[in-house]
Amino acid sequence: MLAGRKKESPVWEFFKYCTETDKSVCQVRDPKTEEKCGTALSGKNSSNLISHLQRLHKEAHAEYLEKHSEKDKAKTALNPKCHAADSSSAVVSTKSMVSTRKTQTIQDCFSKRHVTWSSVSSEHLQREKSVVNMLVESGYPVTMCDLPSFREMISTMDPKFKLPGESFKNCKDFLSTMIPFQKL
Repeated sequence: MLAGRKKESPVWEFFKYCTETDKSVCQVRDPKTEEKCGTALSGKNSSNLISHLQRLHKEAHAEYLEKHSEKDKAKTALNPKCHAADSSSAVVSTKSMVSTRKTQTIQDCFSKRHVTWSSVSSEHLQREKSVVNMLVESGYPVTMCDLPSFREMISTMDPKFKLPGESFKNCKDFLSTMIPFQKL
């Protein structure tokens, strides 16, 4: 007996795994010629085996789906807490489940993601210090960071950075906490 995970998927009723070649060999017989398919697929990834059945052996794939749904029903009956999805719903084939799932685009990912740096994070503090340095070294008035165009520019450069002046009455109050004023 070989060590490793038990092959629980019903797809293994249609394949045999050869350890010497590290190949899974299709055992499905052609209904006309009664010959085995014999296609050797690399490794023992059940997803690849299922795809082979789906592409080349439609009847065997339908049988696999039926056995797979029976197995899921049995699991649900044994442990209903783990399978708390709607028990009254019909079992849906793997193929139809995949087609109803919406694929998220990169644009969707970026448009939904509205995260800001934590005010104590090193990233936020670094950007905060840069704004203060720019205002101090350039000699621009402190009120510049209260301008909507300045805030838009900062947001465009790093959408995750929010000027801390938003939590103060104005940016001048914020800067007074950042720059220690020395009395002469």
